[in-house]
Amino acid sequence: MTSGTSHPSKADAALAGLLDQVTRHIHSSNHAADLYPAQWSALRYFAKADPPHRSAISLARYQGIEPGPTTRTVRTLITKGLLEDAGSLGRGRIRRVDVTDKGRELLLSDPLNIVVEALASLEGVQKRALAEALERMLVRLQSQKRQPEDGGPGGAVSDSE
Repeated sequence: MTSGTSHPSKADAALAGLLDQVTRHIHSSNHAADLYPAQWSALRYFAKADPPHRSAISLARYQGIEPGPTTRTVRTLITKGLLEDAGSLGRGRIRRVDVTDKGRELLLSDPLNIVVEALASLEGVQKRALAEALERMLVRLQSQKRQPEDGGPGGAVSDSE
């Protein structure tokens, strides 16, 4: 355990269990409309990203993963007609993609909307506390992911999704 304690408290373990249940529910609900969770995540990203950040490499940076999987995800979404190639970004080989009308229509039935509805039921103070806690957890988890393991190079990330 890297937190400096040898054993988590029962309360921390119970909270981790609740978080696991929530994330599993979100993940399983994202298998909808013939898309995988990573594809939904990419579609959401491109729908919200500013034009200069609508590329596979920007998506990879945002998600903290290697470019290969995001490039394959983008190609798949283009093949499905949910994204379209919008030309080069600047002088390089980086291609900009835009969400198509079909993609925007699909996002209207985004499975993440059930999470949005659940969050809407929380009080403002609960939302702020949850946001702060999740941001702190994400920073901590991302920093642990980037630490070198077994003397290998730092910054290596998983190719999964």
